[in-house]
Amino acid sequence: MMEEFTWKALDLLSKLDRLREMLTSPELPDDLNTAKLMIEQHNRLRKKVVKAPIDALDAEGQRILQRICGGTGRHCRNTGMAVHTWSFLLAVAPDQDIGSLSV
Repeated sequence: MMEEFTWKALDLLSKLDRLREMLTSPELPDDLNTAKLMIEQHNRLRKKVVKAPIDALDAEGQRILQRICGGTGRHCRNTGMAVHTWSFLLAVAPDQDIGSLSV
């Protein structure tokens, strides 16, 4: 369960990183038609980012955290062990850029 979650999360981070690279490309259009095409491509990529299963992955991470912490998660909160899913991912893959999520 934990391994599958980690692979899903790292895959999503990798895809979002590739999208970020595309969206932040310094390439500038040469003419109006190229500019229109680039805007269309940007909008398609933006839709992919919006559709990324971030909430589902976060919910899965929270379920795993609850399971680790014994059901309610009270023990984790009381001992300061509760961590947000993305904080966990930083610990697992510190070289990944979370701000660059793509699908």
